Amino acid sequence: MVIALLTVWDLKRQMGPLPLGLKGANWKTAKSSLAPSGMFAMIFTQQFLLFQAPVIMLNWLLGPEVVVLFTISRTVFSTARQMLQTITYAIAPEVTFSFANRDMKKLLNIFHYSEKVVFSVIPIANLGAFLASPILLAVWLHKPLLFDPYVYGLMALISGAMSMRDHKQFFQLSTNTHKRLSIIVFFGNILMIAASIPFTIKFGIYGFMFTWLVSEVLQMVLIYHENKRLFRNDPSINFLPIVKLWLVLGVSLPICMGLVHFGQRRSLAMVGVAAVVGILMLIVESYFVFGLKDVWTLLQSKLQHNHPVTSQGT
Repeated sequence: MVIALLTVWDLKRQMGPLPLGLKGANWKTAKSSLAPSGMFAMIFTQQFLLFQAPVIMLNWLLGPEVVVLFTISRTVFSTARQMLQTITYAIAPEVTFSFANRDMKKLLNIFHYSEKVVFSVIPIANLGAFLASPILLAVWLHKPLLFDPYVYGLMALISGAMSMRDHKQFFQLSTNTHKRLSIIVFFGNILMIAASIPFTIKFGIYGFMFTWLVSEVLQMVLIYHENKRLFRNDPSINFLPIVKLWLVLGVSLPICMGLVHFGQRRSLAMVGVAAVVGILMLIVESYFVFGLKDVWTLLQSKLQHNHPVTSQGT
């Protein structure tokens, strides 16, 4: 309440004579004001549809033991996604400024270079979390038997798809072109919950997670189409980076599962060694597959431009 009152006071201080009460309000202005906010509300219901609704459903269909396994695995990978979201949040203001100034060339550069960085970090963060999960469960919860390699492997793929979607949908949010985005994510997630019920009854937690993975991939493809519309179908935007990312995840996950299995058969220390080896492999792989050399070259050129080296006689 204190923060809310301070916010109102600050708005009145900055906005001067603009009234903050209901004086002069009518249903027409209320609808025109609230309609865009309703679209944002549809987008933000993802938090309930993806995090609370599955827990309710899994507890109802499969019982609390599965809920424990599901929520702990999701918590581990949410840390990886939050790390990736900091990159997206960092560029969001620049996306808004570029779009407002109609500097589409700069916005397109932001799109491509941020994609290289985020897509290269997705396998490192999510498969790195998978590799570290046995250690986290042993040290954090003292329950190493809670590690199910197939549940955690599927969660790594789901988390990777969510990380892609989170990054791509921010281009729609930051440019206020989110109408179709809200429809995609709201109804897509409702359909996912509905479709997952028979698969969960038939195949257990794996049925739910496969349904969730398919839903995330389809939503991400649709949002990528929205990105292309934002840039008026610029030919430089294609699905090749997405294909590369799924190839990296698809090839690397079995290798990471093999490393975890190798370490678990020996000792917790060997799990740690296997995790380090796997993360180093992912770093090298991502650097070359996603062209991080181009990002490094751009950063060097900007640093040289901002701090030019003066030579004698210039």
